[in-house]
Amino acid sequence: MMIVLRLAYAFILTCLIEYGVLVCLYEKKKEILLLSIFLNALTNIPLNLMGICLDLGLMHILWAEISIVLIEAVGYHCLLKNWKLSFLYSLLCNAISFFTGILLEIVYCLM
Repeated sequence: MMIVLRLAYAFILTCLIEYGVLVCLYEKKKEILLLSIFLNALTNIPLNLMGICLDLGLMHILWAEISIVLIEAVGYHCLLKNWKLSFLYSLLCNAISFFTGILLEIVYCLM
């Protein structure tokens, strides 16, 4: 049950962060904002599950994140039809949520 809670926490937090990033980038289309949640369900949950079960190191997680940026850019491109904007959305959303996650882990470890 603890794994399910960790996965849910990571997924919800990532969706909220990435939604906020998209809003800050002036994205108003509901389809794009909902797509962000769908893409995170496809990428965030498996990544965190692997991280928990396999105890992945930082380098493995970074390679996985690079893959996720590319996968999500393709997903955004399906609706945006603009590669530069799709890649920008994916890169910024994932970078900000990744570094927020690292900061939260550091704070959690210090407590």
